[in-house]
Amino acid sequence: MKTFGKIPAPEAVEQLKKSPYYRKRGFVFMGTKPSASIGLQIAREYAKSSKKSRAPKIAIPVVFHTQQSFVKKPSADLKLMWLGHASLLIEIAGKRILVDPVFSQRPSPTQFAGPAKRFHPMPFNTQQLPHIDYILISHNHYDHLDYDFICAVSEKNIQYIVPLGLSATLKFWGVPKDRITEIDWHQTINLDTLKCTAVDAKHYSGRSLNDRNATFWNAYILESTNQKIFMSGDSGFITAYQNIGEKYGPFDVGAIAIGAYHRLWPDNHKTPEEAWQAKIDLQVEKMLPIHWATFDLALHPWEEPVERLLTTAKNQIDQLLLPKIGEWLNPKERRDFPYWWR
Repeated sequence: MKTFGKIPAPEAVEQLKKSPYYRKRGFVFMGTKPSASIGLQIAREYAKSSKKSRAPKIAIPVVFHTQQSFVKKPSADLKLMWLGHASLLIEIAGKRILVDPVFSQRPSPTQFAGPAKRFHPMPFNTQQLPHIDYILISHNHYDHLDYDFICAVSEKNIQYIVPLGLSATLKFWGVPKDRITEIDWHQTINLDTLKCTAVDAKHYSGRSLNDRNATFWNAYILESTNQKIFMSGDSGFITAYQNIGEKYGPFDVGAIAIGAYHRLWPDNHKTPEEAWQAKIDLQVEKMLPIHWATFDLALHPWEEPVERLLTTAKNQIDQLLLPKIGEWLNPKERRDFPYWWR
């Protein structure tokens, strides 16, 4: 299936081997190797869990937009919009950037069937999409890399920044080679007046049965002359967050994943408590929790991640950005957020 993407060609693999994070058969997963019975264990856990609690009983509020919403030039100061799950629209230094845009109904190889149909519509569709300068992709999992979306925008003049090895898939889907840049951890590139740096994450990659860890996974930093934003992508908790904070921080905003955790895969996603500690280690001023409220990808109740995060933040809740999906955020503005998920 074309949605599976493409593994890097042999000549490209020779280049990937120059990365210190590549081994004989692919990139190195930094966590504990799952047991051989992990599939059976997960199946048992799903059988015991309550599917009703994993989906919202409320209509998730969404702020909708049309093309007229984007007639103004992109903001010079940092503005961002959470589009649901890990998808972000960012305006900074007069540029518009999409991060992990997933517009499809299911993060799955097919749209007519599969797990985790989305809980809410997108704030705008691909026909209403404003001009985008850059797209950042953290890794190739279906809930972060959307085949239908990439095909829909492949002819637009957009530059893509992706992890090592992922250009093969984008080219296979119609994106011209000269519009794709692969970067490794702690590599910085210039995006006009912006700087984009890839940094550590503890995760894995794969879209089919034969491409496990054939491509890498990144977290990202975007930096203008006076503002910085950190985007975690998918990752378990890592001590490297403290090093990232010391080397690249502090950050005005950190978009940090808080959902899809479970004791059977502790190295793949952070718990809300670990996400808050990551915020501290990274030296993030305002945290935007992402990777929740859109798809059923784990066994916890759908709103549990944000509730646990609130409990952990305690008297520092003012350091959390908790917008409705599709709502513009200006991190410089002090404001209260209604708990719309309750």
